[in-house]
Amino acid sequence: MLRSKNRLGGRGTTIGVIVDWLGDPYQATLCDGIEQGAADAGANLLVFVGGPLQAGTQEGPRSEQLYELAGPHILSGLVVLSSTLSHKVGVLGVRDFCERYTGLPLCSVGVPLRSAPSVTIDNEAGMATLVEHVVDHHQCKRVAFISGPPANAESELRVQAYQGVLAKHGLSRSDDLLVAGDFRMESGAAAVRTLSKRFGASLDRLDAIVAANDNMAIGAMDELRKLGVSMPERLVVVGFDDIEEARLTEPSLTTSRQPLARLGREAARRVLQRQNDGDAMDLKISTELVVRQSCGCSALVLGRRTASQSNERFMSALMMHRERITAQLGRAARGRFSAAGDGWERSLLSALTDDLIAGTAQRFLPATERLTQRLAAARVDLNAVDEVLTVLREELAPVLQSAPDAYRLAEDLFHAVRLATSAALQRGLGRAQLELTRWARKIAGACNSLAAARDFAELGLRVRQVLPELGLSSCFVCVYDTPGDANQARLVVSTEPDATKPGTSPKAFRGRDLLPPELASMDGGGRSFAVLPLLGEDAVTGHVLLEYKAQHAFSCGVLAEALSIAVRNFHAPRASA
Repeated sequence: MLRSKNRLGGRGTTIGVIVDWLGDPYQATLCDGIEQGAADAGANLLVFVGGPLQAGTQEGPRSEQLYELAGPHILSGLVVLSSTLSHKVGVLGVRDFCERYTGLPLCSVGVPLRSAPSVTIDNEAGMATLVEHVVDHHQCKRVAFISGPPANAESELRVQAYQGVLAKHGLSRSDDLLVAGDFRMESGAAAVRTLSKRFGASLDRLDAIVAANDNMAIGAMDELRKLGVSMPERLVVVGFDDIEEARLTEPSLTTSRQPLARLGREAARRVLQRQNDGDAMDLKISTELVVRQSCGCSALVLGRRTASQSNERFMSALMMHRERITAQLGRAARGRFSAAGDGWERSLLSALTDDLIAGTAQRFLPATERLTQRLAAARVDLNAVDEVLTVLREELAPVLQSAPDAYRLAEDLFHAVRLATSAALQRGLGRAQLELTRWARKIAGACNSLAAARDFAELGLRVRQVLPELGLSSCFVCVYDTPGDANQARLVVSTEPDATKPGTSPKAFRGRDLLPPELASMDGGGRSFAVLPLLGEDAVTGHVLLEYKAQHAFSCGVLAEALSIAVRNFHAPRASA
């Protein structure tokens, strides 16, 4: 199952990922993209989740020891999420860390490294565009900035872009306006508390807060609400990344969109290319300004109507712009509408134009309802439908100026469609809330059950019982004979039939192979596992392999914590003489 470089796939290629934490939406979405890229190539995936790299000494177990399990003995290539790993050690620390993987095809995500291809975004341009929007469009003069960790290279680039825009406009760059965070929501809230001490509880002397990522922006907004500071009326707030939560905040968050899933797919592709041809180019991807309500921008308003133009001119203009409009609808969907089938853009536009030409309301609403139903069945976020409708309305605006009757009908149609979409979204949110409540109960019950096991035999029984209830089918728990030393490990819990037998002592194997050699017989590709540490009081006591699925990224972390508690409560069985 994990034979040499082909673990979890017999003769297949296996890509590894070094990731800080799967509970972070930024990293989880990147891993989703890497998983997609690996699956498209028929490759297996091992996601090593060992926390940030640490500088100097540290009390307690160093979870980063888990990264010693990754290497050319088990992997065909490696993706390193370098931007998040660098929080405490900086770029040089990550570069030194990656030296241990010399000879293994490697791609860095977020930070360029020596002798390895990288996939990065244009941090400077993305942040500069965002700050320009705040300063130029909204006339903000006193703009505070919440940065990421001081050692993080991406954060530093965003700080420099922010300062560059302020300098360009002759605005204050006082040190009081800059607060350091750590990319987590809690640090965004803490930054607002710091700013309130500097500028007063109501922050009257500030016009805007720019955060170096969405997590901190959302945390800042939560704290501003507690202080009674209205947004965007009193204070503009913007973020960076465009994580899922950015659309769901109140007000919705203006941000700079990173194509995170694409970054992951491109990183996987470069690792696979480099494995084959020994060469791969660096890639820098542009971000996109996403304007929502937190900066004060209102919904699209169509221009003034004219009352003397004919439908013929409207039809002529529509035919001229049809291809461009359908292309814009496809871009707005951002790859999320595959469940709608090929050609959904043309069908939607055709249904609307047929109604506008005929002066009826017969086709557009049913077409939109069918689209919404297909996407809802595929569990696509229905906010995406609203985004596409906004783009459609915006693209039709100049065309509708020539036909006031069509303009009025279009407004009625868009209003009716938005009401129907809103109702579908509310139903979806209700279902999602029920599912979340059920999942929370299941994961809490599973973790309590695992942590309360009295020995490895009972732990194995409970693992095989509770994991399928969470939608996970594979789990392996390995403990080290000597805590902190992975040279000799034993498989103590497994969901594989007969991998662990009651009443027998598990045989020792080389921990760096992840699993015993008898489990290295499974052929095929496209399997994904998260590899997480078992944390003891003072050292890493073993590792866990859990089946990795995008929707279960957070589950992997909490299950590993529960298994760590269980293992701390009893000792691994000794091998028979």
